[in-house]
Amino acid sequence: MDFRPSVAAALLIAIAAPSSRAAAWVFPKTVPAPSRRTAPPPGVVAMPKPVLPGSPGPQLSPRLNAVRASSPPILDGLLEDPAWAPVPGSTAFTQQVPYDGAPPTEPTSVRAIYDDEAVYLGFECTQTKTPIVGFLTRRDEDSESEWVSVFIDSRRDARTAYFFAVNVKGVIADGIMHDGTKMNYEWDENWEARAALTPTGWSAEMRIPLRVLRFTPDLPVQSWGLSVSRFFALAQEKVDWPHIPRDVAAPIPFFGRLDDLRDLRRGGAVELRPFAIEQVRHRTPDAAVIANGFDGGIPSAGLDLKLHLTQTLTLDAAINPQFGEIDPDQLIQNLNNYEIQLPEKRPLFLEGADLFATPLGIFYSRRIGSSPLTPALRSGTGGVQPADGRLVDVPGAATIYAATKIAGRVWDSWTVGLLSALASRNEYEVQLPSLLRERRTVEPLTAFNVLRLRGEVGDRAQIGVIGTATTRFEQTGGDRVCPTGEMAVAGTRCFRDSAVAGLDAIWRSPTAAYVASGQLVGSAVNSGLPEVQLDGTSIGSGARGTGGWLRVAKEGGRHFLTEFVYTGIGRKLTYNDLGFMPRQNLHETKAGFELRSLDPGALTLERHLRLDLSLRRNLDGLDLGTTAELGFRVRLQGFWNVSVATMLAPSRFDDRETGDGSALQRVFYAGGKAEVSSDPRRVFGGGLKGEVRFFDAGMGADLEMPLVLRALPQLQIELKPQFGYNSGEQRVAWNSLLSGDPARYVFGRQLARTLGAVFKVSYAFTPRLSLQTYAQLFLAAEHYTDFREAPRLPGSRIPIAALLPLTVAPPTDADLQQAALNVNVVLRWEYRLGSTLFVVYSRSQLPGIVDLMGTTATLRPSAIRNVAAVDTLLVKLSYWWGS
Repeated sequence: MDFRPSVAAALLIAIAAPSSRAAAWVFPKTVPAPSRRTAPPPGVVAMPKPVLPGSPGPQLSPRLNAVRASSPPILDGLLEDPAWAPVPGSTAFTQQVPYDGAPPTEPTSVRAIYDDEAVYLGFECTQTKTPIVGFLTRRDEDSESEWVSVFIDSRRDARTAYFFAVNVKGVIADGIMHDGTKMNYEWDENWEARAALTPTGWSAEMRIPLRVLRFTPDLPVQSWGLSVSRFFALAQEKVDWPHIPRDVAAPIPFFGRLDDLRDLRRGGAVELRPFAIEQVRHRTPDAAVIANGFDGGIPSAGLDLKLHLTQTLTLDAAINPQFGEIDPDQLIQNLNNYEIQLPEKRPLFLEGADLFATPLGIFYSRRIGSSPLTPALRSGTGGVQPADGRLVDVPGAATIYAATKIAGRVWDSWTVGLLSALASRNEYEVQLPSLLRERRTVEPLTAFNVLRLRGEVGDRAQIGVIGTATTRFEQTGGDRVCPTGEMAVAGTRCFRDSAVAGLDAIWRSPTAAYVASGQLVGSAVNSGLPEVQLDGTSIGSGARGTGGWLRVAKEGGRHFLTEFVYTGIGRKLTYNDLGFMPRQNLHETKAGFELRSLDPGALTLERHLRLDLSLRRNLDGLDLGTTAELGFRVRLQGFWNVSVATMLAPSRFDDRETGDGSALQRVFYAGGKAEVSSDPRRVFGGGLKGEVRFFDAGMGADLEMPLVLRALPQLQIELKPQFGYNSGEQRVAWNSLLSGDPARYVFGRQLARTLGAVFKVSYAFTPRLSLQTYAQLFLAAEHYTDFREAPRLPGSRIPIAALLPLTVAPPTDADLQQAALNVNVVLRWEYRLGSTLFVVYSRSQLPGIVDLMGTTATLRPSAIRNVAAVDTLLVKLSYWWGS
């Protein structure tokens, strides 16, 4: 399929920007590729093998000398200021993509100056062979534009580097590389860049304050690692200074040097960002809760503080942080028995997140200030406790009173991260049958603490330790109803405290192609009611557990990659209070093998063939699944990406299906998946991503089709329809009243469907002023037929063949239907460096269960009207000041 724009779209763009460049932007031509070579072309010097820090021998990396400027240049994107005149530039760029080692199609020059406040990088980008393409977007949003970017290893450790980029429209992006290979693009700092068109192409200037970078201030002359890149949008070409081969696993050892930085001073010690918020909220009536109407209107305020304790150690603190301006989470139909891990979007926890990352996910910042599960109401059955009435309101996210984070380098080879946060007591009200209201606690006042230390062992290894503690300050003075609906008598607790400790290590070979890493972890739980895991394991006060993880891999090389991973999790191990643990009671072994070719061929630019195998067992040896996947992925000469894979999984058991440890057999399935994405240079583009699974008496399928229209350089429209279908498997009828039958498990043949779409429109007035609209329609339905039963024997194994016809009347309430329409509109204006105004409107619906009144669950858009909605208008104004 040819994703060319329509004639109407072409006319619209031609009217908006009537030029030959606009015409080329609408119908870009494929740039002729240089002749393919296996060795560097004539005139390109082969790069020497990098010399790692601490290794003997001369440093052969290319060097860029910085020149001290007597006065700072005017930041306008043009290198015409006198400060740039005496500075020599370097043009030693080499193509990395698509033809590794070939000369660039057009020259690029980079130069550097500095003063007491900042380092300045200037770029001259000749571009006469292809039109210049530039999209105007929000900060940190990637686009198929002309870009220049730099990595700066100011710590000189060959493991961490700061990333700064600017496109031809002046849109900036930044991030941090850690562990030599991993990128955190959520890191944001206050720095500036400008770009401008020139008679021969375009140019750009970056101003990177010294306070942003971490370096050793007592060195009279600094020499930092440096890598510079340029991206050509139409040619899809990336060139580097110095050349970094595509097949390397860790690029930092190949960096050049930014030299001759003399007598650098420590940057500003203090940064303050006070902010004020005004919020008004309206709730529509809901059958499940009493509260509705308007609330809010009372202004609130907070403060973000950054204190540079040393040039390498920073303290971040926040008082009453608010995150009403961030994008909402996407709703997903979850047919598995595992929690879905959601991405962190709050700036307070994004910066420095790489330091706290460990293989087993011991720290998951989304736990801090999260919205609790809706508390259970007492039914009054059995006559032990009286029945509750209705919830007055559903509890929301807890308020974070304050948070403090210390992160950076101490001594010479150790990094430290310390995070502490205090979340408020979270309460809810229940209206009793007597019409009296009772306040209860869904989460007490809670302190979250994380300590992370990581040290270097020689030049190629690191060791790390991490500890987390979750402490809940629960009031135990009287009898209370716990969120589970159980009673806690005076002196006992509903909520637990927990502590986790871990030890990890990683080793890389001299070229970073080979890596070995591992982690050991232990946990302890004190107080609180026992928590029964879905596999039937009860984890209560005094529980102790251990686990481990090991990985050996070959991550670099021209043609062959491989990895082996083992995960072992004990029955009583739990770190979900402040981490993310999908399950305990697990042995899992994974192996992956990949053959690849990064050399362009007649039809393709690169090719990958990969085999992945996985073997899962619980600690009793129960088969939880063996899967095999064989996939092939290519990038075509026309810059389309295509991947296909086949999957195979024999029958297995699911010990989390019934919730008490009984394991239901899941049937054999075979299937495949495919993903196609079109040429990203086109005004109208898109793709297709799908998966299909065939099993006995049914099938499953998931499909999404992202579409993108770049109607104008400053306007982008995205639409992603989504569809899911799963039919024929026997599953527990969770929504049925019979599911709690003490004598039997009730199963039904499931028909699950989901239908929806994500719609996003982004319009950028300037690089600092943008308007974004996000909307998601979500419909889901689960219908059950062919009801079966099995004796309720916790811990038993239930083969599909052993399921018997239901001996009681089939349930009429097993079906489940959900609907939601969420909308988020954000106006963002950075009216001065680091100071921002947000105006946000949001309409939020939880995908509530629609009362079916005994009817069959279907995908019904009109059901949205039956789900309560919360409309919110928020204004947030912040002001940044730095010393």
